Amino acid sequence: MSDISASALIAFAFMFAYLGLAERRRWKIYPSAVLLGLSINVRIPSVFSAPLLLSIALLPVGPTPVRWFLHCAAVAIVFLLAASPVLLINTIEFHSPFKTGYDFWVPYWSEHLLFSPRYIPSNLDRLWREIAFGPEGYHAANIFGTGTSFVSGCVLLTITGLFLIRTNRSLLSGFLAGLTYLTSILSHNSHLVDARYYLPLFVLSVALAALPVTWAVKNVFAGKRTIASLLIFVIFAATCFGYPSRSGYNTVGINRSQRWDALHFADHPRRYRRQNLSRAHKGRHFAAQKDFAELVGSHPGIVLSSIDPVYLNALLPDGCVAAPLDGDHNYHFSKIWHYDRPEALALVEQGLGRGLPIYALFVPIKEKTTQQSRLPALPGYKWTISNNSSGNALVLQLSPIEY
Repeated sequence: MSDISASALIAFAFMFAYLGLAERRRWKIYPSAVLLGLSINVRIPSVFSAPLLLSIALLPVGPTPVRWFLHCAAVAIVFLLAASPVLLINTIEFHSPFKTGYDFWVPYWSEHLLFSPRYIPSNLDRLWREIAFGPEGYHAANIFGTGTSFVSGCVLLTITGLFLIRTNRSLLSGFLAGLTYLTSILSHNSHLVDARYYLPLFVLSVALAALPVTWAVKNVFAGKRTIASLLIFVIFAATCFGYPSRSGYNTVGINRSQRWDALHFADHPRRYRRQNLSRAHKGRHFAAQKDFAELVGSHPGIVLSSIDPVYLNALLPDGCVAAPLDGDHNYHFSKIWHYDRPEALALVEQGLGRGLPIYALFVPIKEKTTQQSRLPALPGYKWTISNNSSGNALVLQLSPIEY
């Protein structure tokens, strides 16, 4: 969703910048700066579209060069103010405006260069395989549905539109921003780039793809170049239906329509059996969390669970703190944050010292025999099954042996 939202903000920024240059209205460049700054709060890579703001400098100098210079400086200040919230938060939390939580959980980002010319060949190869429907494994775009794969017809229309565009200075900053953004993607770490990174360029390419269609409509009504116009209409219709494309994950062949797959997405339960099982597994986690929340109410406590603690902490009452059972969790890649059996034991001891109840939450019940051995053991205490355990959740509580 962040890619789609950032792309929408970038598209509106391009629209205002174009209108400002075409109509020679400086005030329309300011909304462009605000929208572009807001897009950085959604997706930091949007900063590579910043050359779009050079459009303010392309306007006539006017009666005084000083006024022109003040407008250029004001647009830059407005852009920085709009982009400042996320940059300030990152600086406070991670000591750098361009560092995010990914560096905390996934150290790969901080251990390798994010941008380098040596990534360009591999990214170009992957981009070509996307356009030419070559074999492609999993990437994040697969989980977005059927509308994120390349369609050859759209690529053909966009390339054709490049030959029909009328070059003028109102398009200079837009082309410079698009080229800068594309260069940043191609030089980005090839292990991290996938089709969704090109989404802002996809959205902007609609303006180019529309040019040959407009040209074809004019020629049909004028009775000229009928064959070429009909060919463009066929390509346009195929583009609207997303045909041909390699829709879906790791599909065989390109004889697929994204529109058809989207309409029949839920008609093939066997094809999506694995995904449905995964959803059902997560559904049991939510049910177990709900039953446990009803059990503890608003009372504070510590709960150790095999369920992802990040989700539990987001859903449980504020008084409850969830933590993993041991080092077998989703965040063991981090070199900054460490959590294993010693940390679990220390957490339990601190909770007991403060008089907090200590729980363990399992799902389903058959996990009791396999997961209970992972719980920390304390002298004088034992784990007992709570009487309020339900069919969705097995709740254990740490109690003194004499109790």
